[in-house]
Amino acid sequence: MTSQFQSYDFSKNSRIIIQNSKSSVLEITADKTADPKIIEKISWNFKKPYNVNWCEAEQFNNLLNEFFENDQSTAENIQNIGDEIEISTFINEIDNSDDILKSHDDAPIIKLFNLILREAISKKASDIHLQVFEDTLNIKFRIHGSIENAFTLNSGISARLFTRIKIISGLDITEKRKPQDGRVTINIGSYPIDLRISTIPSYDNERIVLRLLDQRHIELDLSSLGMLDVQLDEFKSLLDQKSGIILVTGPTGSGKTTTLYAAIERIKKKNINIMTIEDPIEYKIEGISQTQVNPKINLSFADGLRSILRQDPDVILVGEIRDEETADIALRASLTGHLVLSTLHTNSPLGAFDRLNELGVDKKMLTSSILCIVGQSLERNFNQDGRTAVFEMISMSQKLQEAVSQSTEEHVLRKNLSDDHLTLTQALAIKKENKDIF
Repeated sequence: MTSQFQSYDFSKNSRIIIQNSKSSVLEITADKTADPKIIEKISWNFKKPYNVNWCEAEQFNNLLNEFFENDQSTAENIQNIGDEIEISTFINEIDNSDDILKSHDDAPIIKLFNLILREAISKKASDIHLQVFEDTLNIKFRIHGSIENAFTLNSGISARLFTRIKIISGLDITEKRKPQDGRVTINIGSYPIDLRISTIPSYDNERIVLRLLDQRHIELDLSSLGMLDVQLDEFKSLLDQKSGIILVTGPTGSGKTTTLYAAIERIKKKNINIMTIEDPIEYKIEGISQTQVNPKINLSFADGLRSILRQDPDVILVGEIRDEETADIALRASLTGHLVLSTLHTNSPLGAFDRLNELGVDKKMLTSSILCIVGQSLERNFNQDGRTAVFEMISMSQKLQEAVSQSTEEHVLRKNLSDDHLTLTQALAIKKENKDIF
């Protein structure tokens, strides 16, 4: 029997991958620490000679995950997933039978949850939405910024599936009346995937959203984000400033945090102190100090920002400006020798001025502190990763400063942008013309 030599567990433990078993000669990749006797045993069982490509441990780990992740028929990409099975087949089986609803054996629920995760990860989904509506459980994925229907199940399965999710994320399984937040890390081979879980009560049940944070697929390089050349040059020059605030705006899932992290990756090459306050910490960046907001101990964005300012920072990343206090501290910090980077939820980049004004920031502080407002959206491209960002950049010119000092209304400010300003729509048209996006 040769199938035992082609499983994920075998390859992980033996450090040997059979990459091609159908040709007349076995093509094998092996870690330099692998036992040659096992390779001989494989050759004997297949009744074929072999070629071996020996590699270092790190290279082998990358190949291991890539090889089994690309095998769509294998559910062993996520450890302890159980028997190999396609998710669509499994869902059909449990949906057409009430056994799983009556049984006290949680194995099918564990398998179902793992398969949903595997499917979401393989499709590069950023979020999984689970919501009960009448007699159905709707499962949706956010992919490339858009929510897409994934599966529809019998609602009777939701209670135990939700319980499973709560158990692994350390939430109270008896609490269904108020929102809860949790987190857990799962492993795909040697790579960790962070899950952030949020529950909220709905009319007659609960709603759960899981955010998937997969650092393997993040390219923290400014030049790979999708900025046009003129925008990239302008953004790089702004990151060289010693003080001021740069704000990134855009819809959920548009890549705002990725843009900020790419900016930090560029800045951190300098010999300076970079600190962050985030909720959550989506990616760990070597060489900088990252702090997680924690409401349970009353550590808010504002509290964390105050503490950071006592740590002699040069650059501060604030995950999001959500309230008046955080806005005030962040903008004041940007006026006192700190470069501040943050995100803001607005409908358009110009809307950031009005939003901050609503949060109590006076017009004089806006004109003095803001270096640039970046707006971005995510669009489908022709590459394998399937998406790229489109940007609009609004730098604070003298003309715009004078306009902001009089009014923060968007229609007024738009008339005072420079003649060569590229709107999001214009940048989108250029990228379409260049065949960068659909």
